[in-house]
Order: sequence, then structure tokens, then C-alpha cells
Amino acid sequence: MAAMSRDVLEEILARAMEDDAFRSRLLAAPAQALESYHLTPQERQAFIAGDLRQILLAADLPPETTAAE
Repeated sequence: MAAMSRDVLEEILARAMEDDAFRSRLLAAPAQALESYHLTPQERQAFIAGDLRQILLAADLPPETTAAE
């Protein structure tokens, strides 16, 4: 899988944290909520499946380095 832009990942996650309506859409209908973002099919599927590990790996952020200390 090609590396997802960290900027795109950060944009999606920041928007989900700040925008209640977007967060609700992301949870209820992730495919529609992500339509405006340039994601590969695999990246999109990781969001739809709620696969945080795959999302972090796609953004070249190993899950073990993002865990709380």
C-alpha cells in the first residue's frame, strides 16, 4: 500500500475531532464522509473498517510509536 499523506490523515482526524457533524457522518457513513479526500481504495477501506493499525501504517506511522507512554 502506498503511504498515505500524513497531511491527509491529520486533516481527517482533526476534522473528526472538531466537527461534530463530520464525525457523525464518518461513523455512520464513512464512505460518503471521505468522498472529498484523495485516498486509495485500501486507505478508504481501512477508514470504513475502522482499522486504526492500517490507517497508521498507511500514513507511515508505526502503531507502536504512537502508543501513549
